[in-house]
Amino acid sequence: MVVRHSTTRRTVVAAVAAALSGCASSDESPSTETTANRSSTPSTTGENTTTEQESTDPPESPDEVARAFVTRLNEGEFQSAADLFDDALSRQVSATQLQGIWSRLQASFGSFEEISAVERRSDPPRAEVIVRVAFENGSRAVRLVVDDENAIAGLLFLESYSPPTYADQSAFTERELTLDGDCELGATLSVPDGDGPFPGVVIVHGSGPQDRDGTIGVNKVYQDLAWGLASNGVAVLRYDKRTYECSVSPEEATVDRVVTDDALAAVAKLRDAAPVRPDGVAVVGHSFGGAVAPRIAERDGNLSGIAMLAGNARPLYQLLPEQNRYIAELDGTVTDAEQERIERFEEAVRRLDEGEVDPEETIAGQPARFWLSVKEYDQVETAAGLDIPRLVCQGKRDWQASPDADFERWRSALGDEATYRLYDRLNHLFMPGEGQSTPVKQIQTGNVAESVVDDVAAWLPNDT
Repeated sequence: MVVRHSTTRRTVVAAVAAALSGCASSDESPSTETTANRSSTPSTTGENTTTEQESTDPPESPDEVARAFVTRLNEGEFQSAADLFDDALSRQVSATQLQGIWSRLQASFGSFEEISAVERRSDPPRAEVIVRVAFENGSRAVRLVVDDENAIAGLLFLESYSPPTYADQSAFTERELTLDGDCELGATLSVPDGDGPFPGVVIVHGSGPQDRDGTIGVNKVYQDLAWGLASNGVAVLRYDKRTYECSVSPEEATVDRVVTDDALAAVAKLRDAAPVRPDGVAVVGHSFGGAVAPRIAERDGNLSGIAMLAGNARPLYQLLPEQNRYIAELDGTVTDAEQERIERFEEAVRRLDEGEVDPEETIAGQPARFWLSVKEYDQVETAAGLDIPRLVCQGKRDWQASPDADFERWRSALGDEATYRLYDRLNHLFMPGEGQSTPVKQIQTGNVAESVVDDVAAWLPNDT
């Protein structure tokens, strides 16, 4: 049957001050431990119910901070809850605003019942934690970003996903699959009505732990793409990323282990499970997934094309200083702590570029082995060596992959042999907006622009 979702909107966006590096995840590379794991119990600070905690007791972990924040809201200690914010978030959200938000939630969903789960989706220094809260007449989720000093740097109250208007859910069906291997990855296959054969697409994630839908706040970037393409007669497979489902040890953390190998398994699964031509499957990679798409094509040897949506043309680690500087400068002031963080990233980039790192150490909070594999892989050279159709898409309001440094590098290297689309009003998630793109705007309710879906669908090779 076709999956259908509620069209209710977000209750309120309080604020988000987190740097979403690489893609839309709060960390810039694969986490070596995944606590928001579908196959294991979510990370919690105790039982899945509220526990008594004195508001004066300082929480000692991101999970404890998240649980304490919601507990203090429920106990009416709004100033104490606001005291958990970092300086930037304190300037944006007051105790009075928190009281108003909590009052509206209870007016809509009834009295508070319990904290049903606390899920860690990434680790410090920018830990993303989801607190699932049960009310008398429903449940809601609170997304927090906790920094390395256990201060809340980002806050978002979530409601439900709204499907895009261009998705015709009567035009396709969906079923659940599993990518077999040492880590079973859940997947969803969307197949258009009819006999086929259809053009096929595998969607490949950006950096950081991500589910198959590309869930960012209330939005579902990859579900938008899948439903839009399936409505246009394309069979689409999307899957949970390895770092979302399973832990990856530092000794195994490479581009291939984290991204390429599973993408190849997904391509094989699509060819086997859907009525697509064996040589009619393309990869659509987003952000870091777009950068790795050429490698996936090179290793597969039989893809019909690759689409690189906001793919970084430079090594991923080289983007980190400018991403963090962009975030720091949004309020017009770069604090000493922000400048120190930027300089740490700059030093990490220098050491990686000059070969001064040991594979066993940790760089920028992640295994150096992963960054070294990123350095060894030249996505532009690999893409230039492919003899298949290539599509490069970029939003002009993207602050995570540069329309100048990245998009123009793709265009310079691939020349007339590739197809290019540059969208004036779109951000890194290919959602429309006005003015300067920010993390707050980027995570507000929206959908992937229909023009992007149409362009990808029209570009796909469809020789039947």
